[in-house]
Amino acid sequence: MDSKSVPPGLQDFLSEAQEILEGLGSELLSLDRSGDSATIDPDMLNSIFRRAHSLKGLAGMFGLMVISDVAHHMEDVLDDLRLGKVSLEPGILDLLFEGVEFLTRILADLESEKDEKKHQDRATEYLERLKKVVFGSKKGGSEPDLSDLDSRIIDVLTEYEEHRLKENLKQGRNLYLVHSEFDLMSFDQRLTDINKKLKSRGEVISTLPSATPGDENSIKFDLLYGTELDIEQVQKLVAGEGISVSQASSTSVKTKKTDSKESQPLDSTVPKNKPPDFAKSQALVQTPADDSIQSGVPRGVGHTVRVDIRKLDELMEIVGELVLSQLALKQIYFDLERGKELHTPLMSLFREQRVLERKILTLRDAVLTIRMVPLGPTFDKVARIVRRICRENGKEVRLEISGGDTELDKMIVEEVGDPLVHMIRNCLDHGIEPPSVRKKNGKPEIGVVRLSARQHGSHVVLEVSDDGAGIDLDQVRSAAIKRGMVTPERARELDEHGVLDLLFVPGMTTNDKVSELSGRGVGLDVVKENISNMSGLVEVETQKGKGTTFRATLPMTLAIIRAMLVGVSGRTYALPLTSIQESVAVGYGDIDNVGGSDVFEYRGTTLPVLRLSEFFKLTPLGHSMIQDRLWTDEGGQTYMVVVGLAEKKLGLMVDRLLGEQDLVIKPLGPAFKGIKSFAGAAELADKSTILVLDTAGLMEVSLDPGGANG
Repeated sequence: MDSKSVPPGLQDFLSEAQEILEGLGSELLSLDRSGDSATIDPDMLNSIFRRAHSLKGLAGMFGLMVISDVAHHMEDVLDDLRLGKVSLEPGILDLLFEGVEFLTRILADLESEKDEKKHQDRATEYLERLKKVVFGSKKGGSEPDLSDLDSRIIDVLTEYEEHRLKENLKQGRNLYLVHSEFDLMSFDQRLTDINKKLKSRGEVISTLPSATPGDENSIKFDLLYGTELDIEQVQKLVAGEGISVSQASSTSVKTKKTDSKESQPLDSTVPKNKPPDFAKSQALVQTPADDSIQSGVPRGVGHTVRVDIRKLDELMEIVGELVLSQLALKQIYFDLERGKELHTPLMSLFREQRVLERKILTLRDAVLTIRMVPLGPTFDKVARIVRRICRENGKEVRLEISGGDTELDKMIVEEVGDPLVHMIRNCLDHGIEPPSVRKKNGKPEIGVVRLSARQHGSHVVLEVSDDGAGIDLDQVRSAAIKRGMVTPERARELDEHGVLDLLFVPGMTTNDKVSELSGRGVGLDVVKENISNMSGLVEVETQKGKGTTFRATLPMTLAIIRAMLVGVSGRTYALPLTSIQESVAVGYGDIDNVGGSDVFEYRGTTLPVLRLSEFFKLTPLGHSMIQDRLWTDEGGQTYMVVVGLAEKKLGLMVDRLLGEQDLVIKPLGPAFKGIKSFAGAAELADKSTILVLDTAGLMEVSLDPGGANG
């Protein structure tokens, strides 16, 4: 699709459609976990159906007929499911999940201005498979007898409501009418509250109008309710003024009440399958795939973030305060222009500068908050991929997810999906043992993979762990030697952390055979590269026979940072304040050299030290590098900035500490791709440009003698 043919408002469509698909995928996962058809939450199934219906209509409005057609057929399948015409079988769910991934791929192509029609053949093939699976899942059998129920109830039910009524009868539930009368000013909230109470112990099948309207200040409803409770238990559940309960049977006339008002019969004049009034309609609306789809987590499309209106109100308030500051600065200018005594406007300027600084910091924090989005949708995408991998490879694994409400900058969230999938693939292929082996070792036959997120200061820690066999360190050593990555002598010298770091070397694999999951030597090196590109750090821990944990530590945002400016050989660099633990003045003799590496005794531990002037091969004006080192070691004082991520720490030697400043980071561009020492560039107040150091990258390359780069 070229730019001339992009429908007006396409970006709005992409954002809305992406949100619908994320919700659809998340609720399908919940549906998959719910079990068989008898235990499905009908409200959830209704919600899934409405999402497909909304996407169909939205795509149709924009003339995107491939998307509309796929969504329409998914809607038909979901309608058959909610009406009980087909059984909820794994094959149907597999295809619905595939449909979500397929539609997400089309949205991604639309964003890059590619025509959706390129997917027409793929869509046709998908819809044919969908029809075949649905046809084979059609239900048969007898239906419950409804003759004992009041015909006036049956006459006003929609097809879906009648199906839910029959399902309740099949499950042996009792049927009741809950008669309610609410004040017009509060009926919506009161109706929501009573629905919530009833749904906690059963199902609200339909919300029906009462035959006798309330007075001019009230409105009446009859709720058809299915539950295993007896009538007295239901009455206790909803006890309150204006509430009564009766059996929904043509032969039952007894009613339990909490007030003096009589329950009225249903209005028999309402035609079947037509919602009687707006109130009822409102109640009903309450709340083999191709390689491109299999490769990883589809990135979100669109460049919008939904924002709470209260956050925008806060921004507007801050902008109003900045306008006042601007007026104050203008007044100071006028005072200076009129020749006022210099002391008075200078004092005013100082005070206003401090006020302006505080307001800008508040504005920065508010804008960063708006950029933050929860990880939940990304976790759901990962869960769908894990489900597919397990089904395709016969793995028996339970995925446990926590921390989906943890927030990260939207741009980081978009990039974190693929590393997560790579780590989980590694757990599935190398970690989780076959059921027979697990049983022999006294473990449950079904393995467990855990995906979690938590905030740690100004960083977010993502963990992927399994309860599998753990990593065989000797096997890793042997594989590294076999592939020429390390000499046998060096391999023997490596401690556990050193051996585990070999897993992230490109081309490293312990599999001799290529499998569907891994074994191609592509995986953990990609994880490390992607995490490093986000100024993050990845670590691995393992315990033989117990399992393995991959841990990625990421900054919450890369857009605006608070940084410390440091001087190194006459150059100025910035270090993100979030990674700085302490700054220490050091002098001659404070730095030791052990085995050719600089170290520093820091709070009872030996801290590795990196001299930035030597690392970047910088020569000060008027000095050679050797002279500069002799000056700092023999006669002067220099500084060490202790930085750390996760459990790792490093001392960075600098010449000067130049103070703290807020910086807006800009990317360096493709020319600097692959250089791990820099996170970006920033502009200072004097319009000069400085480089922002990447703490994670420095920590990584400082441990690799061949990794220095400037």
